[in-house]
Amino acid sequence: MLDVVHVQKRFGEKTVLDDLSMKVQSGEIYGLIGPIGAGKTTFMKICMGLLQADGGSIHLFGSDILKEKRMIQESAGYLPEKFQIYDKMKVLEYLEFFSTMYGLSYSVDKYLRELLDMVNLTKQADSYVKTLSRAKKQQLGVARCLVHNPVLLMLDEPLAGLDPVGKTEIMETLRYLKQQGKTIVLSSSSFAELQNTCTQIGIIKNGSIEIEGTIKQVLSQARESRAIHITVLGDMSLALLILKANANVKRISIAEDVLEITFHGNKGQEAQLLYELVSKGVQVISFSRTNGSLEDAFFELEEEKERRREQYENKSSLFERFKIKR
Repeated sequence: MLDVVHVQKRFGEKTVLDDLSMKVQSGEIYGLIGPIGAGKTTFMKICMGLLQADGGSIHLFGSDILKEKRMIQESAGYLPEKFQIYDKMKVLEYLEFFSTMYGLSYSVDKYLRELLDMVNLTKQADSYVKTLSRAKKQQLGVARCLVHNPVLLMLDEPLAGLDPVGKTEIMETLRYLKQQGKTIVLSSSSFAELQNTCTQIGIIKNGSIEIEGTIKQVLSQARESRAIHITVLGDMSLALLILKANANVKRISIAEDVLEITFHGNKGQEAQLLYELVSKGVQVISFSRTNGSLEDAFFELEEEKERRREQYENKSSLFERFKIKR
């Protein structure tokens, strides 16, 4: 459906999108995940015709939307991270205003009310927008994107700044829209927020897609990474020494009497770690594990890249030291 090939964008000497390629299939919820400054917003603006790409192509249903901008504007609904909200309008009036911008008549009142019902704003239809909570305003923004009945939704950080209840409401709405045949691309800097909703994800960093695939495929790239929670009675110093010396322990964090580690190894190595802790005198109260998360996959990828970069630099410096003069 949406095929992005080698898209590039520069602002002066700064490269924001660097040969970005990704594919979104019809009916998917595609999560574009990456840190702030990775290029998520720039990519969405290019897709919507708000910025000009410096190279590459983006095809929607086979048509190049970089050349046919009207098509994407008719076929997609876009919600920026910060969007214009008219506080002095009533909620239904707000949708009516945007319906006129798309050339729709006020006879679409029933449809607009159905949109409000879909985002749980029926009771607020005659309330002023300024009275809505942040989460409700975000829901109204999603409804606004649907006014012209697009096939594709592009939502930039729709969960940013929302409390857990607000995030849950948004994600429930998106899952419902998927059931109705909509295709959704949403961005986030949080992996955990999207893990249980997206059918496909792309991890973006420095303007390019580092990993793309289903949740299962991405997690498989994290090898046998898992989080282990170890509750220790008394002093943790001995446990920390043992954990830091173990090659399979990649990260360690402490919360009160619980040690949380990221462990890269098989079950036998995990059992060996527990045995070592206990046999050396650590009083382990509990030792529990969870499967790898998207965070683990991302950090595993970054650690692997850093290791490769260091290996390359070490080899380069070796050759420099033993350079043959001709």
